[in-house]
Amino acid sequence: MIQKFIKVGLYCARLGNFHGAFFIFGGLNLTPVHRLKDDWEALPNKSKVMFEKLRELSGSTANYGNYRRELKMFVGKPQIPHLAVTLKDLTALHDGIPTWNTDMEWKCRRCQFLNESVIPICQVCHTRPEGDGLLKEQKLNFQLSFTNNYT
Repeated sequence: MIQKFIKVGLYCARLGNFHGAFFIFGGLNLTPVHRLKDDWEALPNKSKVMFEKLRELSGSTANYGNYRRELKMFVGKPQIPHLAVTLKDLTALHDGIPTWNTDMEWKCRRCQFLNESVIPICQVCHTRPEGDGLLKEQKLNFQLSFTNNYT
């Protein structure tokens, strides 16, 4: 079962659903799940490598640098960004950079940060899927794999 959740987490990230990928990784990191030592040891090496990829994507190192690199690859494509990172950026924009300062350098930094943080979010809101043919194919593949695994 752990192996299935790892696959689903990476599949979410591949589709641009970073919010879902982060939450699946968070669920896999819960203490009760980590106590399942026999299940974790029974995982094939391929699944362990996939879990490490999910860990790297979800890691907060370098201000979520790996996540931000992946997110940039989805500009103009449908995506669901991770809400916590987005809210952190907006809070930093609102609280971290003073608006009362008349120094032009601060105003430029604020505009630059706004451009890097908020505009990609707005682009996500206006992005439409490329076509429902791809979605139908994915749905069919999911149904086939679901049927094969549980019948």
